[in-house]
Amino acid sequence: MSSETKSVKLYRVLILVVFIVALSLRIYWIEQKQGLHVDEIATHYVGTTDLYSWRDLHDTYHPKKIETFWHTLQNETDVHKNLKILAGLRKDNHGDITHTNLHYSIYRIWTAFSQKDSFTLKEFIWNGCLLNLIFFSISFIFMYKLLRLVFKDEKYIPLSLAAAFLNTGGISNTLFIRCYALQETMFVIFAYYFVKLWYCVSKKTTAKFTIALCLTMMTGYFAQIYTGILSIALFIRHAYDAVINNAVKNFKSTVKAIFDRVQFLLYATIFASILCVILYEHYFGYFDTIYTNDIIDNLNNISISHFWMTKIRVTSLYVHYIIYVVLLPFIIIAAAANSKAKADRVLLILILLTILWGYAVMHITPHFDARFILAACPIIALLGPYMLSKLSEKVFNPVQIIYVLILFLYAIFPIPQEASGHPNCVEIPNNIFRSNIEYTFMITK
Repeated sequence: MSSETKSVKLYRVLILVVFIVALSLRIYWIEQKQGLHVDEIATHYVGTTDLYSWRDLHDTYHPKKIETFWHTLQNETDVHKNLKILAGLRKDNHGDITHTNLHYSIYRIWTAFSQKDSFTLKEFIWNGCLLNLIFFSISFIFMYKLLRLVFKDEKYIPLSLAAAFLNTGGISNTLFIRCYALQETMFVIFAYYFVKLWYCVSKKTTAKFTIALCLTMMTGYFAQIYTGILSIALFIRHAYDAVINNAVKNFKSTVKAIFDRVQFLLYATIFASILCVILYEHYFGYFDTIYTNDIIDNLNNISISHFWMTKIRVTSLYVHYIIYVVLLPFIIIAAAANSKAKADRVLLILILLTILWGYAVMHITPHFDARFILAACPIIALLGPYMLSKLSEKVFNPVQIIYVLILFLYAIFPIPQEASGHPNCVEIPNNIFRSNIEYTFMITK
């Protein structure tokens, strides 16, 4: 057996170890979880009843009435009734028009198979988080496939997977029984097909890209911005190639060459939009809501001070690992001294576009909430491994050990935050896990 074959086997063993550690950390924190955010209750409420309204939810689950809450958390197992519920979700999402119906529908199908008429607190937590663990596993598989496309050497893949899935933002997504774990999965899948189409356009890849585009758009309305940014990047990339490779340099032939190269994006967008409406009749109804007016107002009121405040807030979410702060100057110097590329440039483009999406969402969102961008954590976290891959091999090996160790310790001992100020929730005890990023407000029994 050659040394190269042995190295490949070692890296794949390390990849399995990373998966087991990431899965174990999630299971550990699920077991520690002792409360629910009010929105997690909404996930079950909207997915089970067609009598939805936020006022009803607040009145029913007000902290003063919390002792009666668990007696009302019922489940529906009858097949015909579940089909009726799914039909209602497809029609108007049971009135929750600020969200899409994809996660509610998947959650309803998943919960129906539990065959439980009602849940205890712990059963409810495990039911929802187990579904998120499935989403995490799918994310891990597609992230591995993506990294194999962009890294020339497989030895950088274990580190990249550790950065993507040992961060507290990703763990928080698994703990939160809402649409964000599903959105994280679809972001990774969409990014994978983005990279494939960046290299080469084929009918088979375009068909899969179209499905991924539809499902990503169905995870939430801010995901439209993400798919839009990446689609524009694909357009520019292939339009540029068309111009460069066009032998006849007149306007008409250039336009035709560009259209021939980018028409796959037009067809994918049209078919994906049609699929969205088929899956959810009220998909474009969001644009008639008050939230759209709030977004327009935010766009009209953007100022320099608003920009810098958003920049500070978002940057604080991205740069929360001490490894970046301590090693960043060293990494930049080492990269300048040894700048031989170990990863394809498309990876850096993907990371920067994802960060751009985060800034855009924080500028236009009606109210600041870190959860809106946590789905991008696995992709943004690849920035560290991308920079580290520029180090010489002699330096890279010890640095990656330190890097992963810090990630692991940070995931076990996250920086605590106090829960306060949320009108619909009871504060959880101080000893309960909260990510240093999000999900600090929860209802406990």
